[in-house]
Amino acid sequence: MVRKVKGSRKNVAVDLDASSRDERAPASVNEKVKLQPDSSEPDIGQVANDEMFFGFPRPPFGIEPPIDLAEEMSEFQLWCGDAEAQVGTHRITGTLKVVLHFQPRLVVRWSLTFEEDLFKSIGRNFGEPQAEVSFVTSGPIREVVGLATSSSTGFISGFFESQIPKSLVHHATRAVYLIINGPLEADESIARGNTMFMGRMTAERGSAEVFVDRLNSDDKRANRATYTMTHVAEFRFNKKPNSKLLEGMGHDLFRSLSLMRNGWAGVAGPWLFQDEKLLAIVPQVTKCTRFQTTGWYGGFDRGVFKQLFALLEEQATSGDDDRISVWQTAFHWLIESELCAGGLEGAMILQQAALEAVAWYEIVTKRRLCSEAGFEKLPAEDKLRWLCSLFRIPATIPDQAKELKVVAKTLNQIDVIGALSAVRNALVHNTPKKMRRLRSIEGEGGFIELWRQVGGVLELVVLAMLGFQGTSQRRDTEGAHFNETRKPVPWLNLKDN
Repeated sequence: MVRKVKGSRKNVAVDLDASSRDERAPASVNEKVKLQPDSSEPDIGQVANDEMFFGFPRPPFGIEPPIDLAEEMSEFQLWCGDAEAQVGTHRITGTLKVVLHFQPRLVVRWSLTFEEDLFKSIGRNFGEPQAEVSFVTSGPIREVVGLATSSSTGFISGFFESQIPKSLVHHATRAVYLIINGPLEADESIARGNTMFMGRMTAERGSAEVFVDRLNSDDKRANRATYTMTHVAEFRFNKKPNSKLLEGMGHDLFRSLSLMRNGWAGVAGPWLFQDEKLLAIVPQVTKCTRFQTTGWYGGFDRGVFKQLFALLEEQATSGDDDRISVWQTAFHWLIESELCAGGLEGAMILQQAALEAVAWYEIVTKRRLCSEAGFEKLPAEDKLRWLCSLFRIPATIPDQAKELKVVAKTLNQIDVIGALSAVRNALVHNTPKKMRRLRSIEGEGGFIELWRQVGGVLELVVLAMLGFQGTSQRRDTEGAHFNETRKPVPWLNLKDN
């Protein structure tokens, strides 16, 4: 039961009048509730009026999730009802159930149960693996195709090949998403139940407002499970949307939240509403990874989500297909390398591949500083050093990284970029001489630190290419506290960025 006062890191506990929650209006409607200090706090006097609290405006209630949520559940039912399924010329009627599974991995599955006699009459090929199944329902599951993966007498199940229902999307005034393992930082206060806390991020996209609200004020709660519902997001449209706009905004929501947490943030949905009327459910969920240590974003700057969301829109509408493709590739390989995809060795190979892709775009395609032939002749480490110089990103080995210095000295390198290139070449080309040199280095500490430092360079390159302006947690800086390692991005105010 905490509320973090805006402009301060201090927690202040408050109570909301429970009676005001009995017949609560939708989140978009302003509500008046009386706020009172928690009994555990010092007596600070009566609130002057219902719209103010300690000199701050009373926060709005958080957006409600589109389905009932319960803690520690391994699955959530999105919808259940009568449906007609069709494969080829065969049709069958039964009960369709759509479930978001959390274990063993995050996925949306469907199952259709029906009378056994129907199954016998149409033959067992109806639900054979890989068969495409189209559904017709009177409920919100519309214009979707399922892929059957298993069947038995009276039962078939599988995955969805989902798409946004084009015939309904222009009627939507709201699109609601559930977020799994999202970043726990926030910019503004919200209220949930009897609790008031920092829990909202906002952004804008043309004729739409974007809200991302935390579901819970407890930071530690999310670490107790592999996957946890952390937020509910909502797009509020002022003009009729189309499927292209909605799909693009959904991608940018996923990428913004994933970039903020340096890991994949799961995005389920959307649920499409016309005011309070449910029009359709898009039964899909993105990939998601479990919680991990925060990377560049330390949660100190406000408005980061708003800036990232706007920059992704700017990039998508730039008309520069090369830029879009290269950035998305570098972003994807950044996240996968942070997850140590392919082990430590595979992660470093991904890191260099991402940096080389950006280097080609920035030096050859965008700025035309070098010809294609000339660039190809350069050693990899010179390409990457050139890229870092464009954004003023340092590649020196930090003084505290003593084991990394041993790795660099053994490989006759002077900086992080040189050490990365030497290790990558030995792993990829795998000549006996190069591998013997690698094996002569004792322990993995130096290689782990190399992966970590290169990850810091890559995340700055990804942010720089996007045009981010703000601060970041620096891996090349030693400090006992976040404030000591937090610095403005090195390309801040550069004209040619």
